[in-house]
Amino acid sequence: MDDHGSHYFYRCYIQGSVDFIFGNSRSLYKECILHSVADKYGAIAAHHRNSKDEEDIGFSFVNCSITGSGGAIYLGRVWGNYSRAVYSYCDIDNIIEPSGWSDWNQPWRQRTAVFGEYECRGKGADRKNRVS
Repeated sequence: MDDHGSHYFYRCYIQGSVDFIFGNSRSLYKECILHSVADKYGAIAAHHRNSKDEEDIGFSFVNCSITGSGGAIYLGRVWGNYSRAVYSYCDIDNIIEPSGWSDWNQPWRQRTAVFGEYECRGKGADRKNRVS
């Protein structure tokens, strides 16, 4: 749980299955290994931000390695209407669902959430089938 405040995670190994990084903080994950062990479904991040008026919060993953030993997962799921998560310069293994992101079956969140990928590489970084 990454909740409340600002945090810096550097060269950490983080393993989990369903939404294994979650909360409503402003956090930078730099050069971390994010390893999924989800069996059937899962997501790396579930950021929580309910209002555009909430403080400037979100998860940023920079130069991380994303690996897995289980089923396909999402990069992130929208936990609050204004969730934010961005992956930059990450090496993404072939464990990511082609759509990449989930609105948690609440399509109106697609208008307010911010999910991004920038200059990522690897078989899981193919954005041609990503949700808009």
